[in-house]
Amino acid sequence: MIEQEVLNILYFAIPGVITELYLRQYRPPQKRSEQLELYTFILYSVVEWSVFYIMIGIFKKISMYIPHNMMELVPEFLMQYGKYALMLLIIFCNANIIRRRSKVESKKLLPLDTAWDSYFLNNPHIFMEIHLNDGKVLYGEYAENSYASSDSENMDIYLERIFEIDENNNLIFDGEGKPIESNGSKGILIMKEQIQYIKLFGDEA
Repeated sequence: MIEQEVLNILYFAIPGVITELYLRQYRPPQKRSEQLELYTFILYSVVEWSVFYIMIGIFKKISMYIPHNMMELVPEFLMQYGKYALMLLIIFCNANIIRRRSKVESKKLLPLDTAWDSYFLNNPHIFMEIHLNDGKVLYGEYAENSYASSDSENMDIYLERIFEIDENNNLIFDGEGKPIESNGSKGILIMKEQIQYIKLFGDEA
């Protein structure tokens, strides 16, 4: 009896675990307690099982109006394993909704105790001029795939695009007046200790 209860709990938790593992691929590591992790799994599972049974109920009502001879045309394997495919679809849709709704928030850790946290939370797309301690200047774009950590012990910033500069640390523009992106670059990671100050220019270079 106890073994069956344990299996039921595991069966219930599987959708939430899958959702959380999927989301972890698209967000930075976060320091969370085991209790919060458990609540997260439960919340995801509750939502997904609720949608699952609502959908099953709708399908059953629809099937009442489908002639019996047409229902026989449905392959047996589809009738048997279709519910698993439905649950996977629900998990995928739910995970992507969560991912998109929290795309900005997931890049920054709360609480917002610094100007750094607040600015990057409320400005998801900006261009910046970064002056480093060694005198060098970097020009880059902070956008959807960039990241600004608010971990006070390991504060850093990743810019997904950086731009070419001349010997005087000025941007190099193309014939259309747009800054030229650095060839072969996949962005740049800069540690807090390297930064002297940053100039911000909104969402257009």
